[in-house]
Amino acid sequence: KALEELIQLKVDRILTSGLKERAIDGMDLLTVLKNLAKNKVILMPGSGINIENCIQFKYAGFTEIHTSASKKIRENTIFFDKTIQTVSDMNTIQEIIKIIK
Repeated sequence: KALEELIQLKVDRILTSGLKERAIDGMDLLTVLKNLAKNKVILMPGSGINIENCIQFKYAGFTEIHTSASKKIRENTIFFDKTIQTVSDMNTIQEIIKIIK
């Protein structure tokens, strides 16, 4: 029902992990939603997508993915104790693009 409402609202895409912490673990629901959407809205899997699992989303028929492609740059920050600071890594992004092309 929510998917149909979003389609009626003319939403372009939905970023989702398929109700799991990592999108790869929500692949079953993501695929069902993609098929129900019938290209009326783009289902964009996101959360935990990386070099090791990105190709599985292409094989499942997804045309877009969301990834931070991050690398750790610092264990602790000044503001948040015990927080790992990350940045998007250009090399990782380039590798993912090569894999999914």
